[in-house]
Amino acid sequence: MGTSPARPPLLANAARPARVSVEVASLPVAGWLVEVEVTAAYKKR
Repeated sequence: MGTSPARPPLLANAARPARVSVEVASLPVAGWLVEVEVTAAYKKR
């Protein structure tokens, strides 16, 4: 999303993705964008 190169993850865990791509089947107006806000939480070890 930015212009800087990707950096290594702070916590390496293949089961915890940082980015997800999804497809929206149909939108009311062609070309509209969809914003999704997610808050993730996990238990401390």
